Amino acid sequence: MTLLHSALAGGEWIGDADRLRAGTTGQILCHRVAAPSTLGTFLRSFTWGSARQLDQVAGEALRRAWQAGAGPGPWPVTIDVDSTHCQTYGLQKQGATQVDRRGERGYHPLLATVAGSGDVLGSRLREGVANTGRGAASFITEAINRARRAGATGPICLRADSGFYAHKVIDACRKQGVTCSVTVKLTKAVRKVIAQIPEQAWMPIPYWLDGGADVAETSYRPFGRKGRVMRLIVRRVRPTPAPSSHCLRLRLPRRCHRP
Repeated sequence: MTLLHSALAGGEWIGDADRLRAGTTGQILCHRVAAPSTLGTFLRSFTWGSARQLDQVAGEALRRAWQAGAGPGPWPVTIDVDSTHCQTYGLQKQGATQVDRRGERGYHPLLATVAGSGDVLGSRLREGVANTGRGAASFITEAINRARRAGATGPICLRADSGFYAHKVIDACRKQGVTCSVTVKLTKAVRKVIAQIPEQAWMPIPYWLDGGADVAETSYRPFGRKGRVMRLIVRRVRPTPAPSSHCLRLRLPRRCHRP
């Protein structure tokens, strides 16, 4: 309860919970306010199974909230999947002893949130040196299933950056019957496909610079023979003082929507 009340009060670190020990706060909260050292011992006792149990509790809380009217119901839902970096400062923390590509020690968790509302569908802690897309396919499957169990009955679209551009991720979306929009890595094969887009296919889009950006759609088969033909949406931007590059979005065909 000390950890919960500290989080509700805006605490971000274990040490922040010490603020709750001031004055008669314990009488107001109606429980003993634990010291930060006690909280640390408590948290270190958690196992992977404990984390999964808490994850189930979070899923049940989301289901109840959505059933009470906070959910999307039959309306379309966009799920954003991304990774983040959580820096640590100890040299012996499990999973954070090595230096990652950012030159830091820490963790590299996955997060799945609902676009617009910011509802968290799931999180998965990983070691700091984990690749962005490691374990993403199973994590995405869990997030989609959780959204449906919570009451999302409308079409679902998954959105991710190029760190999740992998055959397993696309295949997971296809198996779940959802569409996806994933940024494509600009490889030689993709450049070749872009070069074949006729000039009349480009259409101007709103941009801070008049006539500075266009968009076109073509088809592309990612991942060689393992993939299938998909929509490739390309945005091109005029050269500006700040270097810009193509922004590519790979989408599953609309027919993959659930009926």
